[in-house]
Amino acid sequence: MDPIHLLHSLNKRNAMYQNTLNYISKKVSHIFHQYEIIDNHIHIGKGEGVWFYPDVDAARVMDVLENIGISKAIVFPNYHKKYLDANEEIFHIQQSFKNLVGFGRLNTGRASWIPWKSILSPPRQFLSAGLTNFLIRKNKIDTQAEIVKCINRYKLKGFKISPGVDGQLSKDEIALINEFDVPILIHDSPQNIYNRILRFFPKTKIILPHMGGYPANSDDYLKAIKMAGEYENLYLDTSATMFQYILHKGITEIPDKLIFGSDLPAWHPAAGVTLLMTLDIPETHLRRVFSENIKKLVDFS
Repeated sequence: MDPIHLLHSLNKRNAMYQNTLNYISKKVSHIFHQYEIIDNHIHIGKGEGVWFYPDVDAARVMDVLENIGISKAIVFPNYHKKYLDANEEIFHIQQSFKNLVGFGRLNTGRASWIPWKSILSPPRQFLSAGLTNFLIRKNKIDTQAEIVKCINRYKLKGFKISPGVDGQLSKDEIALINEFDVPILIHDSPQNIYNRILRFFPKTKIILPHMGGYPANSDDYLKAIKMAGEYENLYLDTSATMFQYILHKGITEIPDKLIFGSDLPAWHPAAGVTLLMTLDIPETHLRRVFSENIKKLVDFS
């Protein structure tokens, strides 16, 4: 099958999947509504060529959230080469939809550290990381000025960084974000989070998405849970975490450090909520994960 037909097939299957989840979420929404639910992890707005995070319409996102009974959500840009226009778009979305709270996103122009063992990984993965970092350097921006603009002008409430495509934050950039006392959602390995941030910035609020082990690294899941128990400023979000024993372990061992996230549009929020609600855990733990913990980090007023 050629790439165009494959993409059409994937889109068709994805539409069927989303329609099924929408149907299910409407049927069980009365169950979801017994909790206040805040979604910590939603990609939104126009993207630049990443097929699994296509353009995401804000009104469509609100329809999905309202069907399930999610009261608020944190949203941030899809992939961009610079994010300057994307951060402004998040500002306008936040202004138009009061239940959506915006995080900014940054291109640092700084190559992500790649461990030597990754050279032994599939060549496509290694070459992709190198090409991505080359493109980042070509599109370098004044990151510190963008940080200040996101907070002071756009009134965004945090930042999202994916070092594999955006580059790593410098110590100066982390220190600047720390001055504003807002969280950073960083899609990185637990070890990199420790090496780059936790050792030097014990007060910076860090959210590690996908419980640190995406897509299926059991060692990183366990390491992230252990680290979140040891470091006061480290939290884990549940986005795209499909293994119930990992979710159960995290919530029972560190109930004050787990935060609900869906990873919309890659994952429908109903799937993530259902995974958590079918765990054998106290309701008090669910309430912490669904809303109480994230309220410690983000001002939703």
